[in-house]
Amino acid sequence: MPLCIDTYREEEKHLEDKDILIKKRICTIYACGDGERVKYGGPAVVDYTVSKKFSNCLKNAYVKLGKVPLGWFSSTPQQGIFIEELPLPEPFQWKLNRPTIDKLVDCDIPEKITKEFGIDIHLYL
Repeated sequence: MPLCIDTYREEEKHLEDKDILIKKRICTIYACGDGERVKYGGPAVVDYTVSKKFSNCLKNAYVKLGKVPLGWFSSTPQQGIFIEELPLPEPFQWKLNRPTIDKLVDCDIPEKITKEFGIDIHLYL
């Protein structure tokens, strides 16, 4: 049995008209052995962040998707969303840190994103 390694990459999409930044983390599983590296599962979005800049704060939604299929594997079953509002720093930067898994709330995540950010997240994942 070859060694299976999970590999992550990030993609960003900036919706300039709404001042929203969507960051997706994508996982691909590779089987490694005998000097070769072969794709074994994925790529698939396992978590994402939606950030919206308001005049006085930055609202971030951290979303972890549960049981994402990755070939013969799947991601952990925990899923949820954590939303925070931060006063804007000077100079402004998008926040990069993710919350711990115990802060996530399991709910209808696409509906919550629509309510909090006014976008259909399915169009951007």
